[in-house]
Formats: sequence, C-alpha cells, structure tokens
Amino acid sequence: MTPSRGHAVLALVSALAIMTPLADPMRSASSGTALAQSSGTSEKDAFAAAKELGTADAWQAFLANYPTGFNADLARAYLKKLAEAAAPPPAAQVQSAQPDNTDFPIEAGSWGGIVRSGPGQSYAKQDILDEGDDVALMGKTDEIENGYPWFKIWYGPSQQKGYMWGGILCARGTPRSDVFQMCPAQPEPSSKAGFCATPENATERAICANSKLSGMDAQLNSEYELALGNITSEAVGGTEADVVEFRREQNDWLKKRNQCGGEVSCLTSSYKKRLEFFKDYNQPE
Repeated sequence: MTPSRGHAVLALVSALAIMTPLADPMRSASSGTALAQSSGTSEKDAFAAAKELGTADAWQAFLANYPTGFNADLARAYLKKLAEAAAPPPAAQVQSAQPDNTDFPIEAGSWGGIVRSGPGQSYAKQDILDEGDDVALMGKTDEIENGYPWFKIWYGPSQQKGYMWGGILCARGTPRSDVFQMCPAQPEPSSKAGFCATPENATERAICANSKLSGMDAQLNSEYELALGNITSEAVGGTEADVVEFRREQNDWLKKRNQCGGEVSCLTSSYKKRLEFFKDYNQPE
C-alpha cells in the first residue's frame, strides 16, 4: 500500500468511527468532511482507498464526504453490487443446488455414443448406442471427465451391463446436473397398443422394450397407411392388384426384419432403410 493510499484509508476509517455514533446525518457529514479536509485527503485518494477496502462502511464513509459527482455515483454502484452479492440466491438457484437423486436404478437415455467395459476412455469399447436409446443408471462412479461422471448402466432388451460418460447421457422425468440436459420428449408410440400388448417373438419384445424402436415402428405404420391410400388415388391410378402386391412386399420386409431377432442395432438399421423407402415413395411428384 502506498503512503498516500494508507493515509487515505486511515482517514476513511477514522471518519467512519467518528460518524457511526451520531444520529444526525448533517452533523455526521460535516464531521466527516472536516476530518477529510484536515487530513489532506483528496477525493481521488479517498475513492481509491474505499475501493481497496471494498466494504460497505468504506463506501458510505466516502459518500458522507463526497456525496455528489461521478465518483459518488460509482460509489453507490459499488454499494448496490455489495448488497446484491449479500442477498440470498433466488428460489430457482436453491432448487438447482439440491443433490441429484441417487436412488438407483434411474431411467435415462443416450445421446448416442460408446459403451465401455469400465469407467473411462482407457477401457475397451463394448457397444455403441444410438440417440434416444433407453438406459438405466445403476450407479455413479468417482471418475469425472469434463465435469460429468461416468455411470454404470444397463441397456438393451437383455439388460447388458457397461459404462457410459454422463456427457452423452440425458435425464428422463427429473432434471439432473450430472448428465447432459433432459432427453427430448417422446410421444407414446402407437405400436404400444398393437403387438406390444402380447409380443409373439424376440423381435417384437425388443421393439416394445426400446422407445426409439417403438417410435420408428409407429412412424413406419403411418407411412405404410399413407402409401396404401396413395396407390389407388386418382393421381397414381393403381389397382387392387397393386394393393395386394404392395401388402405382399411389406410382409416380405417384416419377415426379413424378424431375422434380426432381438438385436437392436440390426432392427434400427432395418427400420431406417424402410423409412427411407417410404419417404421416397410418399414424396409427391
């Protein structure tokens, strides 16, 4: 601290001590002014000293001596900043500071990414999930990477075990600070009211257990019905024989799809290709 600034700080502290017990603000201001003048403290030095102390008392002492001008406006701004810093946080911030639920297992989803055999990049790659795939968080590890922990997870229809980084996981139902954002809202797929009531094979069970596959199946059903209606429309001019052939071709695809069994990656690929076919088929000329 320079000698001049030290002198100014002592002057402010002394001014504060003199002014504190006085009830009359006019008397307080005049006493403080007299002290500042007698000590030879300039407004510039007093402002610098108050800024160095950084307390509300120091700024109030400065304002008692220099109540007007640009430096006074700055002093009031510093006082306001100190008051805001001391105020309790908003309710929303208090809520977000609450610890994340650790009552595992917890329903979550994947943004798409690698499943590893252990909690970290050094462990072997075990699988790759697509965006929207369901996972169950089974526990949070102590391994932290870029602000997110690694989780032990279960995934797939056979409940395989593995590890994923929280930065490529999303929360379902309740927000979490240890995964990346909330999962996108997923509409209830229409297939839930179809074969999912009584699935007959491994393929149907895998589709019903996976929200992404269920959604793709619902989308495919809509595209299929649209295509059927288009065949006999005036614009296309198809016949009933064309409809029969179209249904036969769809049944052939279903048989090929069922050859995937419960393998999610195979089913996902099959649905993607079929949806691309319908997208082109239903595209108006």
